[in-house]
Amino acid sequence: MIVQSMSNEEIVKELLYDIEIVKRKAEYSLEMVKRILIKTKSYPFIKAYDYVTPKTKNKWIYVLEIKSKNNSFVTSVNYHYTDIGLRASMVTSNMDIVFYTGHFFTRYAEREGLNLPSPVDKMKLFFSLNPHINYRIEKQLEVGVFEIFGTVKTGVILGKKIAHNIMVCNTYLSNEMLKGNQVDVASEQKAELDYYVSMRNSGKI
Repeated sequence: MIVQSMSNEEIVKELLYDIEIVKRKAEYSLEMVKRILIKTKSYPFIKAYDYVTPKTKNKWIYVLEIKSKNNSFVTSVNYHYTDIGLRASMVTSNMDIVFYTGHFFTRYAEREGLNLPSPVDKMKLFFSLNPHINYRIEKQLEVGVFEIFGTVKTGVILGKKIAHNIMVCNTYLSNEMLKGNQVDVASEQKAELDYYVSMRNSGKI
């Protein structure tokens, strides 16, 4: 189980141990839901489900997004508490680890005008609306640490890449807050993200 005293390396080990188990659970649920939706044709469908891994007892959510019979996506997110609040963790398709701080979800709720007192509810809504992220490295801040600029459907993520496979998302900007070059970069990255999603859903990647 992930606990507050663990180092990032120990948490990553737990995440990598859990991820295939969570994926299997999510895929099983996806097939069950799709069978129902094929009959009712109640598209689009999106819902976050809670899951606790049987052996490690870690808390996860998985989000099922089903746009049509042949267009679906699953997002799996771990969450745990640190000494400064909630932190979410994702394992990407290329096995990078992305951490989202509690401050990030606070800013997300504030800047989207959401009245959600629960940190977990803020997290669930964010990932329900933003299952994909596209990012680029902006500049080196110090040795081995780089600033990142990420784009999601509802806005922009600012954070750091602190190791070759670990990123930390610190804060969130709504689309309305973007200025100058940020608008152009976000538009370019959103186009790339849309292309990736379309190619993935068509089975070409």
